Amino acid sequence: MLVLLKCQSKTTRIMLASYTFNQYPHTPNAFDIGLPNLRLLEGETIEAEGYAPVLLMEQHQIRLRYFQWGFIPSWSRDTRMGKNRCTATANNIFQRPSFQDAIRYRRCLIPADSFHLTRDILLGSTTYQFSLPQEDMFCFAGIYDSWQSPNGEMVNSFAIITTEAPHALSQMNRHMPLILPRQQEKAWLNPNTNLNHIARLLQQPTKAHQLKIETLSTEYNGEEMIREWAA
Repeated sequence: MLVLLKCQSKTTRIMLASYTFNQYPHTPNAFDIGLPNLRLLEGETIEAEGYAPVLLMEQHQIRLRYFQWGFIPSWSRDTRMGKNRCTATANNIFQRPSFQDAIRYRRCLIPADSFHLTRDILLGSTTYQFSLPQEDMFCFAGIYDSWQSPNGEMVNSFAIITTEAPHALSQMNRHMPLILPRQQEKAWLNPNTNLNHIARLLQQPTKAHQLKIETLSTEYNGEEMIREWAA
């Protein structure tokens, strides 16, 4: 399932299609101290409504959990809202009823090592993969919530926060998933972090030169071509 991020025209759509986890081998660094060892988990491609590893703060410790991708507010009548809430836009996240409590009290990290945007146009579509040049693991800024059905079933879910794309990539898409700096990950998880600091993090998108871009596939009228390039 594809998640609509922004309609740029009547014939063009940009979608966050999926992201990958543990696709590449990773070298631990100093910022990993105190975090669960994610390198022991099996790598996979995550799509909307699938379950994925998230990191959150519980009882003053960082815990690893598996939540569903597609944010379901605790007050929802059913789980259908999650299909349209795989992302949360940073510029109005404190005002949106679905997200305003979560950004204050239920922040999480979503580990990944690449993400895929699909650009749909009238004659076909192109899928791009974004990763760090050194193919290192990173974490999206995220929020989560817990929803309970009338029969007691509990569903934990999350959304990836998007922010303004770097100027060099703005013609490709207006918004990009927010990759947090490694040194700010624990501050993001800490419920005692000042909200002014959280707001500043939401306004600091990844620089374009920090991203490696590959064209994974281009499809015209049902015929697919696979090619790669690095920007």
